[in-house]
Amino acid sequence: MVDHLPCFRVIILVFRLSKKPIGEGAVGQTEAIQRSRDGGSKWEMAKLPVEPNSPVWTFATHPANPDRIVSCSHFGELYATEDAGDTWRKLPREFTEIRALSWVPN
Repeated sequence: MVDHLPCFRVIILVFRLSKKPIGEGAVGQTEAIQRSRDGGSKWEMAKLPVEPNSPVWTFATHPANPDRIVSCSHFGELYATEDAGDTWRKLPREFTEIRALSWVPN
C-alpha cells in the first residue's frame, strides 16, 4: 500500500472500521491532510479552512465516535472534524509545538 501514496512519507494513518473503511493520512513533509475513501488506492487533499502553519503531524480519533477526529500541525494548530473528514475546522487554541494527540474522558 505504501507504494501507492502520493507523498514522500506518511506519519500516521487512521482507519474508521465502523462503516466502509476510509483512511486519513498526515503527510510529514507538507502542510496538508490527504484522505482515501478506498483504503489507500486513491488519495485526495482535504479542504482545510486555512493553510496549516507547518506540516500536519498526527491524528486522534474519538474512541466512542470514530467520525470525530482531531489533527494538529507540528507548530501547534489544531483541526477537527465531526464527519470523518468531510469538513474540517480550525480550533481557536494554538500551542507552540505538538507531537501527539489523545482523547481523554471528562
